[in-house]
Amino acid sequence: MNPQRRWMLATATASGLGGVAAVAEPITLKIADSLPSGHLINETIMNVMIPALEDSGEFTVEYFPAAQLGAAGENLDFARSGVIDIGYFAPGCGSMAGRVPATNALTLPGLISSSTQATKVYMELGGGALKQEYDKLGIKLLVGVGTSPYQVFSKKEVRLADAFIAKISGRGFGYVEDVYAEILDLAEKHAE
Repeated sequence: MNPQRRWMLATATASGLGGVAAVAEPITLKIADSLPSGHLINETIMNVMIPALEDSGEFTVEYFPAAQLGAAGENLDFARSGVIDIGYFAPGCGSMAGRVPATNALTLPGLISSSTQATKVYMELGGGALKQEYDKLGIKLLVGVGTSPYQVFSKKEVRLADAFIAKISGRGFGYVEDVYAEILDLAEKHAE
């Protein structure tokens, strides 16, 4: 996707499609995900976003659900190379695991108590602290969805988040410490 279309898409999404000038021919957007039909993300995002885009008259959508174009981790590369315009990826899964370390910090056990809280934190960070991570990849966050927190059990106290942050920060990802601190602040702000 050329940079102008990326900007238009981000603007269109951010302004509820009202801020983009009308165009003679609808822009065709290719959207891909790796999720099966009926998945919560399909029901709450794709089944809302796609009709909204098409109903605007400014876009037509070619939708490729359930990994029709490739595995979940490939959607980021597909978006970066222009194969798709919008894609879903899970930051901690498969080939994505090391590519977005600050985003991965959101998935650490013990930081977030609910999916609602996680989504609020993710969306707030997406336009702020996580923006530099996404800018490096040439992508823009349209929607960030937090899932329910992981449950980890141990006989002794384990501070997985602290251990992860210490390890990743020592590998050239120092900015992750700042994001982690912001995650903790936002988690408290959005506590339920």
